[in-house]
Amino acid sequence: MRQLDVYLGESLIGRIVENRKGGRFEYEQSIVGKLAGRPVLSMAFPAKVRPFGEAKTSAWFNGLLPEGNRRDEVCRSLGVLPYDWIGLLAEIGWECAGAVRVFEHGRERACELRLEEILSSELAEKLSSATERLPQVESGLFRMSLGGFQEKMCVVMPAIPEGVSSVAADDVLLPMGDSPSTHILKPESEHYPGLAESEAWAMTAAGNAARASKVALLDLDDAPSTLVVERYDRIADNGSAHVLRLHQEDVCQALGIDPHGKYAAAGAPKGNDPTYVAIAGLLQKFSSDPEGEKAELLRQLVANLALGNWDAHAKNTSFLYCEQMVPTLAPLYDVVPIAEVEPRTTLLSMRVNGVIDPGKLTRADVVAEAVSWGLATTDVESVVDRVLKNLEEGIRIASTAYPAAAARHEANALERIRKLKGGIWP
Repeated sequence: MRQLDVYLGESLIGRIVENRKGGRFEYEQSIVGKLAGRPVLSMAFPAKVRPFGEAKTSAWFNGLLPEGNRRDEVCRSLGVLPYDWIGLLAEIGWECAGAVRVFEHGRERACELRLEEILSSELAEKLSSATERLPQVESGLFRMSLGGFQEKMCVVMPAIPEGVSSVAADDVLLPMGDSPSTHILKPESEHYPGLAESEAWAMTAAGNAARASKVALLDLDDAPSTLVVERYDRIADNGSAHVLRLHQEDVCQALGIDPHGKYAAAGAPKGNDPTYVAIAGLLQKFSSDPEGEKAELLRQLVANLALGNWDAHAKNTSFLYCEQMVPTLAPLYDVVPIAEVEPRTTLLSMRVNGVIDPGKLTRADVVAEAVSWGLATTDVESVVDRVLKNLEEGIRIASTAYPAAAARHEANALERIRKLKGGIWP
């Protein structure tokens, strides 16, 4: 039976031990001795002596791996069976989201830190040859996760300057060996022309009202339109010479939900649906500033609704651990105005006050949802109004930077904001 060593940064914190039912995660005893009950790896895994069960272990670590068609492609290229999450993690777990890294026990680690230059023409070719695939479609309805079928490329490059709409590809480097990346390149799918600029527009607008990752378009000839996303789980010093990994986990992982459960059920609510009240509960229990973090959750919720991002599922919301074992709500990422990009997506990813149809949502639902988290009604009303005002300014900034996307999305977003102000959803 295989065993995988689990690191947080440079520290060995535990292991996955395979058995006939899958595998179980257990902490290093030294970790338990010092930090019993603390969320060292995850809020779903408070440190304890006994191993965690197979289902919870599988759900959390599968959350580090690709999904859907992308997973099938990676498995085929590596000769790993798609259901063998332990085998896949052993192959690609060395560079995951956040600071978690997984290595097969006994296998020599690549300790080399090296960055490799890439010619602009080579980068354009790599981006152009990115595999194109359609999103997964649930039977009976259309709910898609764009991130689930977009090709992505992890690179190292300088920080995105404030206020720019595009960045040059001259300083893009490839991380080799054990080197962490600092940015993600997302070339546009041929199935959704204009997607990269649409996401840049929405992310720029959202960033004026809530925490959001920095983005820009890549200025590169002969390449598809490509979005550059600055990783919020990396801190680069000295012009990327030294990069620190920050721990993070998504909502599915923190709630112990399998990645396939990232959407709320389309019909009647189910007990294992991801919910905003559950997210708020984790912030209340583990955050050092629960009220402030819940207010940020509300800001992000309102921004997603106003911008038409119905695809804000439980893997598109994450927690960031800037301080050890103290979670904050991570900046927004993957904010796409899906209402216009893919009109067949007609349901919210998570219910708001029990409502899953955005056409039936009201301001009162948004307020009631946030009040259910323990926030005062007057505070909620104030936050909502402030977010809407800041979004209007953010849309003005985004539309100046990305006029083509503005032509597709600005009017609808402003109408949603107007309706949210008046209490009636469009």
